[in-house]
Amino acid sequence: QPLQVRFTGLEEADDRVAYIYETMLAAQKLLEGRDIDLDGDVVPEMATAREGFRAAMLDDLNTCGAMGAISDMLREANRLAASGKGVAKPVRWRSLARCLEDMKYVAQAIGVFGRDPQEYLQERRDLKARRIRLDVPEVERLLGERDAARDGKDWARADELRDALAHLGVKI
Repeated sequence: QPLQVRFTGLEEADDRVAYIYETMLAAQKLLEGRDIDLDGDVVPEMATAREGFRAAMLDDLNTCGAMGAISDMLREANRLAASGKGVAKPVRWRSLARCLEDMKYVAQAIGVFGRDPQEYLQERRDLKARRIRLDVPEVERLLGERDAARDGKDWARADELRDALAHLGVKI
């Protein structure tokens, strides 16, 4: 087995970038087919993110502060995409749309997060699979079989398939 060198800091940064793209993708999917008017009320985290980001960047390119300024927005976008309980639908949708607009602004300012989220995440998945020599079609086949076994309440078979996936390095 070849030596595997790990760069923990780079892996954490990669995970953070993926989190942001996953947030953007979730917002896009929820807003798909909706015509959203950006004028009107949004949740507080969306109302202040862009200005906080801008102020940090104008403060001697404080990128750490700039990313901190959009962190609350992204966390709230995830919450809104997951359920949005306690927020009126028009405010929920407008807030998610504002998040996506603000991320375009961020992308223009720092040159990151401007790619299509689904495309980025697919390329990331494919790259990671190649790196560990994972047979993606085989994993997808096993996942399909496991889903079918669970649907059929064949728990023993589902457990076998889960164990087979775990042996390949796939966490469920």
